[in-house]
Amino acid sequence: MSRDRMVRVRALVLRLGGVLDLAASSGVQAAGFHDGLVALQGVLAYEVSELGEVVVQMEGSRVRVNGSLVAELGRDPAPELAALMELAGARGCGGFRFLRASSVAELHAFADLWHIHRLLSENSGYDTLNEGLRARSVDSIVMLPPIIGAEASGDVSILDTSPLDLLGAYAALLDAAARMHDPHGPPPAEQRETLDLAVASVADLTINQPRQLLPLTAHRLAGRYDAVHAANRTVLAMLLARQLGLGLEAILDIGRSSMGCDLGMVHAAPHVRETATELSDAETAAILDHPRESFARWYRTDRMGPSERAILVVAAEHHCGVDGEGYPDPPPGGLPHLYARIVAIADGYDALVQDRGDRPGVARPLALEAMAGEIGTRYDPALMKHFCALMGRFPPGSVVRLREGHIAMVLLPDEDHRMFDRPEIVLLREPSGRLMPAPTPMKLGKQRGDKATAIVEVLDDRLFPERLPALLFGGDESIDESMDSSLL
Repeated sequence: MSRDRMVRVRALVLRLGGVLDLAASSGVQAAGFHDGLVALQGVLAYEVSELGEVVVQMEGSRVRVNGSLVAELGRDPAPELAALMELAGARGCGGFRFLRASSVAELHAFADLWHIHRLLSENSGYDTLNEGLRARSVDSIVMLPPIIGAEASGDVSILDTSPLDLLGAYAALLDAAARMHDPHGPPPAEQRETLDLAVASVADLTINQPRQLLPLTAHRLAGRYDAVHAANRTVLAMLLARQLGLGLEAILDIGRSSMGCDLGMVHAAPHVRETATELSDAETAAILDHPRESFARWYRTDRMGPSERAILVVAAEHHCGVDGEGYPDPPPGGLPHLYARIVAIADGYDALVQDRGDRPGVARPLALEAMAGEIGTRYDPALMKHFCALMGRFPPGSVVRLREGHIAMVLLPDEDHRMFDRPEIVLLREPSGRLMPAPTPMKLGKQRGDKATAIVEVLDDRLFPERLPALLFGGDESIDESMDSSLL
C-alpha cells in the first residue's frame, strides 16, 4: 500500500472511530454527530470505489485495512485507534467490513445499533450486531469476528502453526462423513451427536484459523469420493459463510446441512462415483432425485427446529440454480435459500477437482473458470465473487510452473486480495524436473522488481505425488496417513 493511501485509510479508520465513540458515549442525537456521519460517508465512498471494499481488522495491538498494517499501538500516537479497538472488543467483534459505499441512512442505523448494543448482555457479540444490521436492512456493513491469538510482535506464519488441532478436526469430519455415507450404518438421526461434534470443531477453526484450515480441502483419496467430497464441501461452505460475515450459528447450520445434503446417493447408486461404468436410465433418474431422497432421510416430525429446517432446505435445493433451473424441483419463489446457494458453490468446486468414476478431476484454477461460466445461472454472482476471493486465482493444491521453469504447489492465496494471482507457494522441482533438495516456501506477493517471478502455466496436480497437507506442515507423510486412516 502506498504511503499516500496509507495516510488516507488511516484517516478513514480514525474518522470511523470518532463517529462510533460519539455514538457510544453520547448517543446518535448528539450535536455534530450528523456532520461527522456525512464526512465519514464521503471518505468511505471514495475508498470503497478505489479498493472494491474496505475491511478493517483488529489483531491484538494492530489495525489492518484490507490486509495492510496501518497502525500498531505503542508506535502510533493516535488514542482514537485504541478507543476504537476497545469499543470493538467490548462488543465482541474484531472489525468491520464495508462491502459497498454505505448511505448516510445506513451508517446512521449502524451507529444507532452500536449505541444500544452496549446495553445487551455480555454474551452478545458480532453475531447480534449482524442480526441487527440485517433487521435494519443494512447490507453494506458486516461485523467481523474477533481474531483469537494474534501476537503484537509480528505476523504468525501458517508454516509455524501446529497441525494437531487442524488435522484432528478435519479427520473427525472425514470419519463422520464416512459413517453417514455407509449404506449399512444407522439413520442420520442416530448419528446427529457425532455430526454436531465434528462440525462444531471445524466451526471453531473456521472462525479463528480460516487460512490454516483452507489447505486441508485439497485432500484427495481414491475410492472414497463420497466421504472426502462431503468433508471438503463442508469446510469450503463454512469458510465461504465466514467470508460473507455470517455468524457462528449460521456457520454451524451450513456445516451440518452440507454434510447431509447428498445422503440420498447412499442407497440410490452407491457405485456411481467410484467406478467408470455407463449409467442406466434408472441410475440416472436416482441421481437426479437424490436431493428429494436426502430430504426424506432427514425429515422428522418430532424435531423440527431451525437447524433441522436448514438441513432440509439445503438437501432439497443445493442443485437448484439461481435462474430457477436445476433438479429435482424449482425452489419456492424461484431462488434457492442462501444456505443452499453457499453449499452449491462449495459442492460444485470440489466435485470438479475430485476424480470420479465418470470422469477425472480438473486442475483447480480450471474448475474456477468452469464455474465462472455458470455465474448467474447455476451460481449466485455475489457469492461467487466472495468464493474467488477466498480461493485466489490459483487455489490451494494447484500445481504451477514458474517463469524460470520451476514447478511449485500453491499453499495459500496472498492475504492482500489485490495479489489474487500471486499466492504463497512451495517449490517442488527444479526446471530440469528433479526434486528440490527440500521444499522451499515462497510468497509471490512479496516479490518486487526485476527478480519477481510469475506463474506461467497450470499443471495437472494429479501427476505429482506431493500432497499439500504434508508440505504445509513440514513434509511429514504421517499427516497424510492420519487423514486417510479416518476412512479405513
